[in-house]
Amino acid sequence: YYGGIPNENLLFYTEKIREVLSRPHLHELAKSSGFSKRNSKLRPEVFFDLLFYTVSQKEQESSSYMVSLLKSDFGVTVNKQSMNERFNENCETYVKAVLKEVWSEKLANIYDTSFLSGFSRILIKDSTKFMVPPSLEHRFRNSGGNCGGDRHSRSNAGVSIQYEYDLKSGKINDLNVTTAVRTDQKDAGETASNVEKGDLIIRDLGYFSTPVLKSFIESGAFFLSKLNSGTNVYDAENDLVSFKNIYATFKKKGFGTKEMSVFIGRKTKVPVRMILQLVPDEVYDKRIREKTRTNRDNGLSGNLAEETKIRCRFNLFITNAEKAQLAAEQAFPLYKLRWQIELQFKIWKSVFKINDYRKIKEHRY
Repeated sequence: YYGGIPNENLLFYTEKIREVLSRPHLHELAKSSGFSKRNSKLRPEVFFDLLFYTVSQKEQESSSYMVSLLKSDFGVTVNKQSMNERFNENCETYVKAVLKEVWSEKLANIYDTSFLSGFSRILIKDSTKFMVPPSLEHRFRNSGGNCGGDRHSRSNAGVSIQYEYDLKSGKINDLNVTTAVRTDQKDAGETASNVEKGDLIIRDLGYFSTPVLKSFIESGAFFLSKLNSGTNVYDAENDLVSFKNIYATFKKKGFGTKEMSVFIGRKTKVPVRMILQLVPDEVYDKRIREKTRTNRDNGLSGNLAEETKIRCRFNLFITNAEKAQLAAEQAFPLYKLRWQIELQFKIWKSVFKINDYRKIKEHRY
């Protein structure tokens, strides 16, 4: 079945399916998802072989090609209409269930159980956005902006993939495809109730929301996040924290890292432990250039506020975990684990070309 596949990454995925999901289990998932309602010539394992084969071919958008391939390589005869009808919501549920189990198996092998044993789950989340063909606009509406700069950049259809996994167990906690107009911050609010006591939540600034962080605390959960550059920071006397004075202290005493108990937010004041790490001058200069360019791209002045410049001197992290639970030296490398998801997104785009499809049925897409 796999002789014509030119990419070893595809072989890895198919082999993991064979290891993790036996044929009976594939049938069980297909039945529970509604994909298989009765005995069919297009068996669940054959369906997956077909998907992984055609995803590597130039003709991947053609139902006629899939029908022809089924007959020539798999000995299964179906007509084009029947093949097209197989791609529906039940099919989506089935494919997602298989993907979650296969990928969870891979993630389950990267965690050392002795690390951060005080947390029940360590939930790491990130997202990616990109344009899709205009034919999908009825399901995946976009605001008209450019999501990722691909060849569908003039389309009004855009996709957002929300991906969250538990570092400790490897379990996929969220794998959701939504319209691109649904922001990460909205996702944070709508999924806040899924957080459990003892969880450690790690997300980037796109999800930042002080009310959501407050809800985590109220749920008995913990978080590790970068500090939004526009968020006010107050000391115990309710005075604004001066990052200019902090920087002067760092320079005078030769600090590299410092921790402070502060409150963040103007209306919703959230108590946090702020961890500051001084960055090298070359990192600072790069941040200033990027922020200046972003301001100009958004039609704003290229002159940055003094407070913005000073904050660029630091890596600023906030958490509600005690030092005994999460030391400062653990926070920085732990936050970088979000890149595991970024790398997975890059694989999906470079190998499976998820952002480079032509006109195709929405369920198959």
